[in-house]
Parts: sequence; C-alpha cells; structure tokens
Amino acid sequence: MTDEEVEKLSLAYQSLVRWIHDNAIDGESTMSILFKAAMTIAVANNVPKDEVMSVASTVYEMEKFYHPTPEDIH
Repeated sequence: MTDEEVEKLSLAYQSLVRWIHDNAIDGESTMSILFKAAMTIAVANNVPKDEVMSVASTVYEMEKFYHPTPEDIH
C-alpha cells in the first residue's frame, strides 16, 4: 500500500468508528450488519476461510483488550 492508500483507509476506518458510536442502532444489529459486509468483501475477493476467521478472532481479542468489560477487569 502507498502512504496515500494507508491514509485513505485510516480516514475511512475513523469515519466508520465514529458512525458506530453515533448511530441509533443497537450494538448487536450494528455488529451483524458490519460482519455481513466484511464476509461479503472476503467472499468477493476469494479470501480463504481460515484467514477470515483468523482476522476476525484477532480483531475481537484486540477490541476486548482495548474495551474491557467490568468482568474482564476483576
């Protein structure tokens, strides 16, 4: 990726995160919409299933680390 592509991707991600926090849709529905969109992109680009699941798992663990629940802390 070029620096310009990385910057565009970063801005898109920031915009998406802002939308997630500001929308009036409940968290489970938002997650469902975004996960389905991600799977559509993966299938359209012939990404291997194992790679998709590895990325999903890694992102889940990363977000869990950055946004722990009270149960995770104690």
